[in-house]
Amino acid sequence: MGIKGGLHPDTQQSCLEAALAYLRKGLSVIPIKAGTKTPAVRWTAYQEQPADEPQIREWYSRCDHGVAVITGPASGNVGVRDFDADGAYASWATKYPSFAKSLPTAATGRQGCYHVWFRSTPEVLAEVRQEHSRNGTGAISLGDGELRWGPGCYVLVPPSRHPNGQLYRWIVPLGDEVPILDPRKAGLTTCWAPETGNGASPSLPPASPDTEDTANTSHSVSTVSVDEVLAREGDRIERVVRESQPPGPGRRNRQVFELARGLKAVPGLADANPDDLKPIVQLWHSRALPNIETKGFTETWIDFLRAWPRVRSPKGAAVAAAMQRALRAPMPRAAEQYEEEPLQKLVMLCRQLALESGNGVFYLSCRSAGDVLGASRFQANNWLFLLDHDGVVKQLNKGSRWLAAEYRYLAD
Repeated sequence: MGIKGGLHPDTQQSCLEAALAYLRKGLSVIPIKAGTKTPAVRWTAYQEQPADEPQIREWYSRCDHGVAVITGPASGNVGVRDFDADGAYASWATKYPSFAKSLPTAATGRQGCYHVWFRSTPEVLAEVRQEHSRNGTGAISLGDGELRWGPGCYVLVPPSRHPNGQLYRWIVPLGDEVPILDPRKAGLTTCWAPETGNGASPSLPPASPDTEDTANTSHSVSTVSVDEVLAREGDRIERVVRESQPPGPGRRNRQVFELARGLKAVPGLADANPDDLKPIVQLWHSRALPNIETKGFTETWIDFLRAWPRVRSPKGAAVAAAMQRALRAPMPRAAEQYEEEPLQKLVMLCRQLALESGNGVFYLSCRSAGDVLGASRFQANNWLFLLDHDGVVKQLNKGSRWLAAEYRYLAD
């Protein structure tokens, strides 16, 4: 489907060009401080009336800010379902494939997180707010993300840059008309965290909105003492601490959760009392100090105590579970061209992850691939390079120390 205004997902364009293109689609645009999610202007007035073209040109003449769209009346009553937990979007897309293919959808830059766009009426919005006891304005929390709809909400849009450095991009293009529907009938007002599987909201302890929830695949553990585990698994724990370090300000909470996920994957620690892990958290905090704004240990410790019981999927467990499901399926034809069993399994894994993503796009790190294939991350990286060369997969975004690489499965 073609898009007027230059908003094609494969087009690299300036944020000014994008902002003007969104304006021409009837959307209220505001500038976002580059590399953040913070508005660069006071935006209250633009919740009622969009800024005009001269105003937008003035904003972007100062800096190539990111771009955000205000939801609600100023943008023709558009709303956005923010899927912000691993697996939630895939669960929804599996249940509602026709909506997943037709509703404008943007990948946000965070692994597994997407924005799904729709348009509806103020009357439906009022009913949804009442059903969720969220009167007034602002986002409606759904457990696996938010419904951003009406005054008081905005969403970053392509080609803005996420604070982690990744670009927002369209995976289902934004056409000239956003489809009109009742989001309740499209499954966009319920929680799709993987452990529920049916849109029922999970019961979770209070936590900050940056905490994720994933499939319930916790490891069973023996009764070995934590001290014994710390002595035996020192190298692995050191790796978890090192790899979960935040890249900069604004990532402390998220990376504390990644620390918890990594420790849950250490044999013998999945059911540990978090108090026994406090020395590890203190070590993590001391190393993170150069890159975080919160210098006191107390906030980090509170975040860890909240994160620990919320981890449903230890780091790497989701990929391992997908590998098991892939092995139960017939071998894809694309895998038959390889003689080496690990390469065949890697093709099977990529296909399984693509199927479960709902749109053929998936995330996979070299380390996770290597772990399930019994190889080093360097060997896994070489194998993924070969699959890209052979046209089995296409790498869309290169990974980093903190993010898995993004791929699209092309074969079969």
